[in-house]
Amino acid sequence: MEFMGQFHEHNNRIELDLTDRKILYLLSLNARFSESSIAKSLNLSKEVVHYRIKGLQKKDFLHGFITLINTEKLGYITHSVNVLLHPSYNQQELLNYLLSDKRVTHLKHLNSLVNLQFGMTAATIREFMEFFDAFVNKHHAIIKDYAISTILEDHFMGLDFLVEDIKERPTISEHKGSSFQNLFFSQKKGIVKIDAKDKEILHHLKLNSRISLVQLAQDVKLATTSIQKRLANLVEQKVIKHFIPYASFSYLGYQWYELYLRKKNIDESSFIHYLRQEPKIVWLSKRLGRWNYHISIFAKNNTEFNEVVQRLQEQFHDSIIAYETSTVLRQYKFTPRVT
Repeated sequence: MEFMGQFHEHNNRIELDLTDRKILYLLSLNARFSESSIAKSLNLSKEVVHYRIKGLQKKDFLHGFITLINTEKLGYITHSVNVLLHPSYNQQELLNYLLSDKRVTHLKHLNSLVNLQFGMTAATIREFMEFFDAFVNKHHAIIKDYAISTILEDHFMGLDFLVEDIKERPTISEHKGSSFQNLFFSQKKGIVKIDAKDKEILHHLKLNSRISLVQLAQDVKLATTSIQKRLANLVEQKVIKHFIPYASFSYLGYQWYELYLRKKNIDESSFIHYLRQEPKIVWLSKRLGRWNYHISIFAKNNTEFNEVVQRLQEQFHDSIIAYETSTVLRQYKFTPRVT
């Protein structure tokens, strides 16, 4: 899966004040934090927080809240496919084909309208190859070239770029309620057991992570206490990785850049720790393929982006063999596969 950073082609521009940015930042720590907890953290009223969140949604900037799911725990493997298209053909049929398949979890254009990237989540390698052969055979006339990689793991790094100019970032503490914040740091081990009801819960949560426990209980026809217990178990077992907001950050003047790295002899824990300190780095994806890492960076211009890349090169120059960059023009789809 990929983080949603840009949806629309039209150039809407909005301004967020410091309060809006702080609220959005706290929601990026856990999108299920209650309005009361956010209000307490920022010394605001609950009503103001509610009004601010609704205002961001009415501006068509904040599209909602998603649940990041470790699909590997559900028995799936995600393959990322980059496709170079012939410019002379109508692409809409191909886009519709990919958008309609529930196994296609994300779809976006990179650099130009002839550079398409999508993710396909399959239970087996055979399932992926059958899908991909059918895809290529059906659309061979428009496909010029392609490359395939396997997503091994993803790390959401946060939305620190929203508050990077603030001396002290806001903090929040919520040990009760339905955010399950304390359980994300649990070291629980054991066999992951997921049943049909768990998958139904994940289905309702995946694109609506702030749904109330009461509403979720009504939707899946279980008691609220049972929902709370099942959700806690899904978080502890690392099936649920994060609850995050998704928004069109291009409205704030940010461009979504992607940096691809090939490495050797790198200390991965130090590498990931370093990336978390870079406020403009939002996402890290570890891959099997030509590139070992895909890094999403949100910057306002090429200068800001190049500064991030330069610092990374200086820090890990002995381990980076090669790198490549691209920009995300538009993301059409992000829907994690649950069943």
